[in-house]
Amino acid sequence: MAFMYDLRRRVSGTPTIVTDGFQPYIDAVRGTFGRGAHYAQVVKTFRASQAPRLESYRPAHRVTTKKYVIQGNRRRRRSAPAWSSASTRRYAARSSASRG
Repeated sequence: MAFMYDLRRRVSGTPTIVTDGFQPYIDAVRGTFGRGAHYAQVVKTFRASQAPRLESYRPAHRVTTKKYVIQGNRRRRRSAPAWSSASTRRYAARSSASRG
């Protein structure tokens, strides 16, 4: 939650927040921003690669991508996420480095 409160302090206006489908994010966004953010989750479904075991690594194939609008404007055409998985990882790395 510290990341969400930090984000709230740094962002002005109504941000657009897009996360993966991890359910606790819903409560985190609502608890921090209330109804003051456009929030959606993008859920990607993958299928394992059919590569034989002796071949080199092949990534999984994305089968579907679904967007679920949790709150806010459903008609926004383009969104610039204020929060992404990569920024979350960077924040977590900085936070744990400073603690320890």
